[in-house]
Amino acid sequence: MASPPESREKARRALAARARRISVIRRRVVAGAVAAFVMAWSVIAWSGSLGTADTASTAAASTTTQSTQSTQSQDEPSAVTTGQS
Repeated sequence: MASPPESREKARRALAARARRISVIRRRVVAGAVAAFVMAWSVIAWSGSLGTADTASTAAASTTTQSTQSTQSQDEPSAVTTGQS
């Protein structure tokens, strides 16, 4: 049977080993979170803001708007003056 001082030393070593394992796990979790954050912001910086439209869709939208406006102006009757009073 182990004497009380040996048991205490063994328990102290076990607690120290547990503390080291927990510390390593915490560091790895923090490193993973920081890496994911940096990666996400790098993708956003590389691809641009999520609210901006690309050139092709902007050009298509302006063409559609122009054709719609010209179609509406052709459909509306113009004022006709007959010269009669």
